Amino acid sequence: GFNCRYFIDALQVMEGETIEACINSDESPCLISSEDDEGFLSIIMPMKL
Repeated sequence: GFNCRYFIDALQVMEGETIEACINSDESPCLISSEDDEGFLSIIMPMKL
């Protein structure tokens, strides 16, 4: 699964109002981008415990 703290950290530095999150499965990376902030791109890796 994903650590929600990583999502919060990414969203705090984003300047746009909307996000697009692409998640294929709980074992693949999540890509976060924003049409409002074209320079913003974040990739969050899942964690296995």
